[in-house]
Amino acid sequence: MLHETDDRLQALQEAWRVCRWRVSVLERAYREEPKGPPLAHRLKEEYVLDLARQTGFATVESVPLQSMILYLFTR
Repeated sequence: MLHETDDRLQALQEAWRVCRWRVSVLERAYREEPKGPPLAHRLKEEYVLDLARQTGFATVESVPLQSMILYLFTR
């Protein structure tokens, strides 16, 4: 299922409810702006770990890709 949302906590709570083992979250690492350099990655590592804890996932790992970051939440 492909899902794009700004409410990450709600999305992860729903993912926790229906997943069997792992949830993958693909986050854009950079957002192009009309002027100036692209904005840095929007999610801080502490925030991602806090989301994992709040939603019941045991571990989370991040995999940097070219222009995105893949987060793997594991039960």
